[in-house]
Amino acid sequence: MNNGLTVATLIFVSAISPGPNNLLVLNESATQGVRAALAITAGIVAGGIVMLCMARIGLSAAIAELPRMHHAVVVLGSAYLAFLGVKLFWNTNRASTANVGDADVRTAFGMFGFQFFNPKAWVLAITSVGIWRSPNDAAQTPFLLLLVMFAVISCCSLLLWIVFGHWLRDVVTSPRARVLFDRCLGGLLVASAGLFLMKQI
Repeated sequence: MNNGLTVATLIFVSAISPGPNNLLVLNESATQGVRAALAITAGIVAGGIVMLCMARIGLSAAIAELPRMHHAVVVLGSAYLAFLGVKLFWNTNRASTANVGDADVRTAFGMFGFQFFNPKAWVLAITSVGIWRSPNDAAQTPFLLLLVMFAVISCCSLLLWIVFGHWLRDVVTSPRARVLFDRCLGGLLVASAGLFLMKQI
């Protein structure tokens, strides 16, 4: 198995497996629609591309190797994730946002920023670039190809979660079902934050 296939598999497994990004995309697709979920996806993928570039020049590894910096990233990311989960759990405003376009832009920028406090995203970026630049890779495949591969695989994987959320949209039509859905996802986000912190301790 060459380095490209190894990295592609790593990106796919990371992008398709349940995690904070996927849960937020699922929720946005099910409650606000495909357009809002696509905005989140754009923010996630853009943040991942920037992190890969940071890993390429060594900034990601430097942050990961500084215990206090790494600890701060995990704590801040977990706190933000817990905040999103609690906000979703106790959300009483179930109505659609009045100005959807502005809300989509804010959500995209929010998810872009969250990637830099997402421990899972740091691990993926550092590991992917480390494998890609392995001395055993005699072909020296261009780094741009890694960025394209990451964008395509991540988008396709997240699109599956959008489709799943769109299907759920017909299930959570009643206010009671919507509240239950939001609280389940909110609880899962808080649990994810707790797992991040437990790994840090």
